[in-house]
Amino acid sequence: MWEQYKKEFFRTDNAAELMLGHLAVVLLYGTAFLCFYFFSRNFFTHQGWSAWFMPAGLRLAVLLIVPWRYWPTLIVTEFFCQRSITIGYGNVLPEVWGAVLRFGTKQGLVILVAFWFKVHWPVTQLHKTKYVLLLLTLMLWESVVSATSLMWFTPFYQNIPAEQKLSIWWAFICGNQIGIFLLGIPLLGVWQFWRQQRKEWKTPAKRWKAASLLLLIVLAFFLFRAEPDALYLVLSLSLFPAAMLCYLTGWTGAVIALTTLNFATAFTLYGQSGTLTMQQLQAFVLLLNIAILLFGSLMSTQQSLTRDLRQQAAQQTELAIRNQQLSEKFSSVLEYERKVVSNELHDELGQVATGLKLQIKALQRQEPNERLDKLSATVDTLYDSIYRLMHQLTPRLLEERGLIASLTQGPLPEMLSHADINYSHQIDNSAEALPEPVKVLLYRAAQEALTNVAKHANASWCRLSLEVKGGICYLTVENDVGTRDVNEQTPATEGFGLKNLQERLWAAGGRLTSTLENSMFVFKVLLPARLSPEVKTSGFRSHSE
Repeated sequence: MWEQYKKEFFRTDNAAELMLGHLAVVLLYGTAFLCFYFFSRNFFTHQGWSAWFMPAGLRLAVLLIVPWRYWPTLIVTEFFCQRSITIGYGNVLPEVWGAVLRFGTKQGLVILVAFWFKVHWPVTQLHKTKYVLLLLTLMLWESVVSATSLMWFTPFYQNIPAEQKLSIWWAFICGNQIGIFLLGIPLLGVWQFWRQQRKEWKTPAKRWKAASLLLLIVLAFFLFRAEPDALYLVLSLSLFPAAMLCYLTGWTGAVIALTTLNFATAFTLYGQSGTLTMQQLQAFVLLLNIAILLFGSLMSTQQSLTRDLRQQAAQQTELAIRNQQLSEKFSSVLEYERKVVSNELHDELGQVATGLKLQIKALQRQEPNERLDKLSATVDTLYDSIYRLMHQLTPRLLEERGLIASLTQGPLPEMLSHADINYSHQIDNSAEALPEPVKVLLYRAAQEALTNVAKHANASWCRLSLEVKGGICYLTVENDVGTRDVNEQTPATEGFGLKNLQERLWAAGGRLTSTLENSMFVFKVLLPARLSPEVKTSGFRSHSE
């Protein structure tokens, strides 16, 4: 890191540009420092001793904004500005080396902290609450160092009465910080706004709201002209539109609000230097500025977190949509491959098995014997297995007659009937209008559940219900567990078939659960329906076998 700063400081690849930069710093910073110094003389709290020192705000803002290779030029420029101010007052210049030592010590203490601050917290993060707290700490440190240096180490202020030193020292600290709020914070705010937050103010509605609230702040100060003793009330009333501006626009609104508030206060108090009002109002104005800045940073942090959450939610929604699309594509490919395999079984093995059956029957007619009978039975078993596999791979009944028929007729009810299980069902008529991928997935879920019932449950009855409600399909399969141990039935977290089904349902936005309740096994599937527009009514078909 230090090598990078060293390279930056001693950069000589464009000496002319670097020289022009230093010359611009001398002219612009020196002119601005002197102008704001003499303007600050209109806001003395103790006549001739302490003021709302705006050059402190200029110094802090410039240190944090300009590249640090210009810092030595800034320090030297300010040193000569202060020497020229001393001459302008008609005072004797202090001895050069003593002045350099005092000035260098004071500026060094400030610059070290400002350097650490700038390295770790760039100005583009000024809207964050942590940054604002550190900035306020830096402001306090700069004010304490400057006030202490002036009060106890500057010959001009050594004639202040001892009983007033502490109060004037505190006035120096407050005045320094108000000067920073008057000039430094607006400059930092403009810099950050220009670098980072311009897009946030392109909305006309936001600009109109900000203009309206600023107008309320300005109008509040016109009350002071009508009632000069109501300045505290005016400042308190102006806090409400300022707080609303912070709430609407975050840290940027806080900077705009406190800038308007401070300049309105300065305009109101112009020409009242050294009065009791200036002394009493100083702490109130300072606390008001701190409160507005902190509230604005908190609102800005909250708005930033809200934006991040919305972006994350949008990303998650997009990922969920893509995941669902991928799941549908995967299911379509899987069903297509199953259909291909089923057709191959039908066209190849099915034809071969049929040919074998015909040849065996021909041989049996020519010469009946026991071996041919056994071979015929084996071929029949092979044919039945092929037929069963074909229907497991591709439910032809689902393709030909629909979801309701495939759940109430054909292989699934026959399988339960062969296992001596009484099968009943209640199916929503609107299930036929579901998209094809949803119907296939519901059929697969019912197939897996009913197969488990037939093979593992030792049940005497089984009940299936399918309801489409509120854009969700509710498939429920219930059965008793018979005399067998309830733990023998496969739960929904075990078995390859169920795990595969769980993954397909989850990817499609569905959910599978299974529970044991009062010696009854309950298998539930929830799946988004995405009903077609033509579905207008819903009914139920009930049947018991």
